[in-house]
Amino acid sequence: MAITPFIGKWMERTVSYLLPPLCVVCEARLQTRAPVGICPQCWGKLPRLDVTAEPALTDMLARSTFGHFYAPFTYEGEVIGLLTRLKYYQAPHLAQAVVPFMSAALPDATLYDVAVPVPVDRVRLLKRGYNQAAEIVRLLAPALHLPFDMVGLVRVKRAGRQVGRTKDERRKALAGAFAADARFKGKSVLLVDDVLTTGSTADACAKALRAAGATRVDVLTAAWVRP
Repeated sequence: MAITPFIGKWMERTVSYLLPPLCVVCEARLQTRAPVGICPQCWGKLPRLDVTAEPALTDMLARSTFGHFYAPFTYEGEVIGLLTRLKYYQAPHLAQAVVPFMSAALPDATLYDVAVPVPVDRVRLLKRGYNQAAEIVRLLAPALHLPFDMVGLVRVKRAGRQVGRTKDERRKALAGAFAADARFKGKSVLLVDDVLTTGSTADACAKALRAAGATRVDVLTAAWVRP
């Protein structure tokens, strides 16, 4: 029996009632269609970042291969839970919650030729099933009207977990960990990841991209870890 439009709408409303949308941060029931699935309470608590007001970022950029860094949030409070679930708890769909903020944090997308995710090593990719940076790029690049490239920048050496390492330890572990091919020659690249901590991973990627001929590499993440 064919489903009439009336029955179809009734079924849709019933499912919406039985399975109401939840806030992607606190998982509370949303009373209305909140922006990017975040309830008003969590929306007001999101720790916003002003990249121009952070001396530590200025110092980092002065020593980095990449030129500029942008992010909408600091890695605190509700943002920690959201990005942890995105990265480690089989929730790649949560990328859709951070993409609008990341898009708004970038002053001028027309400066770039391509968006590129920071790659993960094969072992982590097989274990996790996805690269959270790539999931962000799949949604972010169309929003910015940019093409994206998932294969031109690769990780060629395992560096182990970076959590708990000092900046110097991270830098040494990541030396030569990435390689990029000639497709980036003459290109301005927007490098994308979920979180920037010391900048060592992004810097190693930027070195590989510049060695491949990229004329510019800037970095955009969802959050920055304040030292």
